[in-house]
Amino acid sequence: MAPLSKHTSQQRGRLKKVKDEPPDHGIGRSRGGSTTKIVGVCDNNIVPVTTFVCGGQASDNPLVLPVVDQVAIRTSAGRVRKRPQKVLGDKGCSSKNNREGLRKRGITPVIAYKSNEKGASRPFDSITYKKRNAIERLFGHLKECRRVATRYEKLAVRYHAFVKIACIRYLLAKL
Repeated sequence: MAPLSKHTSQQRGRLKKVKDEPPDHGIGRSRGGSTTKIVGVCDNNIVPVTTFVCGGQASDNPLVLPVVDQVAIRTSAGRVRKRPQKVLGDKGCSSKNNREGLRKRGITPVIAYKSNEKGASRPFDSITYKKRNAIERLFGHLKECRRVATRYEKLAVRYHAFVKIACIRYLLAKL
């Protein structure tokens, strides 16, 4: 085998920097191995609005407000609305900071209280809360795409691109 030139040996150790790539590449460590979490927002008609990729060990709680800030809904008049009317979330999204942050944005939070949380005895809109299964159904459709379900991509930005492609395929199949 021929010896490597000076130029190729310098290039070997360098890694390309990818714009917007998180330092952990969206891969979290857990007992089950490496995992990635997709946080998403959809409307009542199971139309994906926005998605976010992070490490699998990350909690949903601190991700609620950043994901809601990415929402952009086009109305029938053609204007873009940045705030949904209500946000439905499970107990993993429940916190005082999330509820206050949503209310400051003019959004009604429909999030179940944890049993040990202050205000747990307070009633909330349970009829609207039952509609949160829309996001679970969307993820069920997205997981049918093998690239999304298995994640073979090394970089989080590329995996997120495949999640977006799976959303587009889902919308096209829905037509």
